Amino acid sequence: MCRGAPDHPHVLIQYEAFRAAGAPFVRLNPDRVYVQAVGGSSYPQAADNPAFTAYDHLSIRNALEPEGANKIPDEIFTAAGVVELADRTQANNLSAQLDSVLFSEQPSPIDWKPYFTLTPEEGIEFEIDTTAIVLGGGVPVLNITNDGAIVLTSVVGPQLRAFEVRDNGKNYLSFTYPSQRGSDGGFIYLPDGRTRFLSEEPAPGSTAQRHKSRIVSWISSDGRTWTKEAGIRYQPGAEDDSIASVPAVIQLQDSVWRMYYVGDWYRTNGTRTAISTDWGWTWKPESRGNILRRGDVDPHPVYLSNGKIRLYGRSGMGKPLDQGGISYCDSDDGLHFDTLQVKLLIKDSDLPAMLKLDPAVIKFPNGDIACYLGAMPLMHQPGTPKLLVAWAKKSSVVRTLPYRTMPNRLQLEQNYPNPFNPWTTIRFSLPQREHVTLKVFDVLGKEVATLVNGELNPGEHSVVWDAAAMPSGVYFYRMQAGQFVQQQKMEVIK
Repeated sequence: MCRGAPDHPHVLIQYEAFRAAGAPFVRLNPDRVYVQAVGGSSYPQAADNPAFTAYDHLSIRNALEPEGANKIPDEIFTAAGVVELADRTQANNLSAQLDSVLFSEQPSPIDWKPYFTLTPEEGIEFEIDTTAIVLGGGVPVLNITNDGAIVLTSVVGPQLRAFEVRDNGKNYLSFTYPSQRGSDGGFIYLPDGRTRFLSEEPAPGSTAQRHKSRIVSWISSDGRTWTKEAGIRYQPGAEDDSIASVPAVIQLQDSVWRMYYVGDWYRTNGTRTAISTDWGWTWKPESRGNILRRGDVDPHPVYLSNGKIRLYGRSGMGKPLDQGGISYCDSDDGLHFDTLQVKLLIKDSDLPAMLKLDPAVIKFPNGDIACYLGAMPLMHQPGTPKLLVAWAKKSSVVRTLPYRTMPNRLQLEQNYPNPFNPWTTIRFSLPQREHVTLKVFDVLGKEVATLVNGELNPGEHSVVWDAAAMPSGVYFYRMQAGQFVQQQKMEVIK
């Protein structure tokens, strides 16, 4: 049908790259076997220019699919707004039928970042809802759809179950995916409104004794229906022992995205990174070693409002139950982490006493923050996996008090009133800007509340602790600012 038609796998790779980069129009040149991106501002009079003839996507399909060729996926063409053939003579030879010239507007990109942006004080203390969302489930993955819905998927045996999250995480509507995609992975939100999903699949040579995997991708125009894309997005090298597992992604700038993944499973077993400059179509290694500690895995990044990046994950595999679980660590650039600052949020010993895995954190429109996680039975113990949700505790409001003179020393004052039921006010002074933590402990030394965790300006400050949910008894509150540590005792009487 078309002797001059380009080899379509080569063309489609270029085509997808231009589409992912947000090119308003894409032009296929069959004579020279390449694809050109055409900017809307530099090509405003295409319909009036006799050097160009526009054809609809069905004509282009006919041009690129000579008899015996592999079928090009429908999604590739239905995503196209306008496609131009640069040579009218070549176009006539393809016997394409002239269609109307449609310069339609690009679909709006998905507004996804607010769901994955926290303040530094948010998401640092969680309480588990022990009622399972899905019995037998695990590996929670969240994405935002084109119509603004929140979709949660979970692996249940060999199946992928999908739910629309409603009422700020209070209700879940189950629905059936029209097509299956990878289970665990990360979403890249493209400027043309589509979403690319990265996940792993077994790589050649993978065995039950030594697993090998690589990163592949799916594409969606609505956030619910997925089509697998051709090619391999990322194949780790020897330094990663040929494994790339549980990938997660975060946008750094426009087309530049970072992927976090678990690499080198059989040797150092940690979180590595790769970088893409073309909206996740191609990737190259970024970190050549673990960015956190050995055993810090299941990475899940979120933005912080102060410009930093927080990485939630799993820590302490193989350690005692009170030393393993869901953790977090903040970084200025999302690449360099102070591993001494890795903090446990949800311990394996917290009820239900199970291994806690695969955290997926989201901030709902009403401000509530949830951490979806998988829970697995402890080694050699009976039990059923569960998909659970933990809710972030509300951070306390820190007030800055008026003062006549600047404080000249760090000081933690006695709370007032004391004893109290259920509220009390705690005041403290800072002579200079400091990162302050103020936590409450019971008589056994168990942390029961975090009242302050963040940077504060110099001055006198106060915070209120609501102990309505706590039993009567003696409690201690401890403030740390740099090398300064001070503790006071208080009593709840009900």
